[in-house]
Amino acid sequence: MIKRLEIVGNVVLIFMAVAVGYTFLRDRYFSTPAALNKVQAGSRLQPVRGWDWKRNKQTVVIAMRKDCRYCQESVPFYKTLGAA
Repeated sequence: MIKRLEIVGNVVLIFMAVAVGYTFLRDRYFSTPAALNKVQAGSRLQPVRGWDWKRNKQTVVIAMRKDCRYCQESVPFYKTLGAA
């Protein structure tokens, strides 16, 4: 009986830790800035200097955060896409 109570207590503790962690980290890592909510497929973007939009049939625009470690690590991969 004590072993079963210990297991239930551990499960409840883990669940509470995940819930509290998510609550504190939600705004920092799981939300999008309001400005990004306005950009959708088909949106018109401000012209980028030196880029001829009409020269290409399709263009992929990738938006990344400067302070995002994962975004910075992905830059070399995205550069290979541009070279193809």
